[in-house]
Amino acid sequence: MKLTNNIGTTASSIFVSGTDVYVSGYEANNLGDLWKNELPLELTGSSAGSAANQVAFAGGHIFVGGAVINPSGVPVVTYWKDGVPIPITDGTHFATAFALAVVER
Repeated sequence: MKLTNNIGTTASSIFVSGTDVYVSGYEANNLGDLWKNELPLELTGSSAGSAANQVAFAGGHIFVGGAVINPSGVPVVTYWKDGVPIPITDGTHFATAFALAVVER
């Protein structure tokens, strides 16, 4: 499976749900990415640097944990639920999420 032609791309997490394969990672162009069945699903767009370090699927939703670089250049811990970013920290300190656990209740 080839996800991108960009040199310096890293896959950080793989999650399989049924026949769907999700891969989170980081491209050399400073963009956190999510791929579903080899197709890219953009998380932040080209204007914000980011890293996608963990992917999980629960309750019919896809969750990605990582960070988005704020305008000051500081990584802000962020998770995405179905592609919508939700910041966890306020950007005053360097922070990123390397793991994500989803608990269904």
